[in-house]
Amino acid sequence: YQYTPLHHPESIRLLTLLYGEFSSPIHVRLAEVRLSKKPQYEALSYSWATEGGDTSLSSQIVCDEGKTLAVTKNCELALRYIRKGDSLTTLWVDAICINQQDIKERGHQVGIMRNVYANATKVLVWLGEGSE
Repeated sequence: YQYTPLHHPESIRLLTLLYGEFSSPIHVRLAEVRLSKKPQYEALSYSWATEGGDTSLSSQIVCDEGKTLAVTKNCELALRYIRKGDSLTTLWVDAICINQQDIKERGHQVGIMRNVYANATKVLVWLGEGSE
């Protein structure tokens, strides 16, 4: 997936999680928004690592027009459980909404992360799949 650079210091990316069945591939659309416009979104807080400590980018989601983006297994699982079968969900997920390869962008976005969480309509916390 190729990120488009953010155009404004108060801009963030939000993802629209498309509806689907639990086991179907995860599809999202990314869009740039300004925090000052008070967009409606939920923020996801989660550990990048699975219970076993795996932080590898071993899962794939489909972004925008069929391009794939590698994410951690824990991120993919969180999106599967959040996804609705019949409606869209607007989210901010750090691993997806921040271009992790762009050091300058990542540093700036981490600096405004408090505002990102504070402006969310809800903060979802994913603790992982339960132990058996």
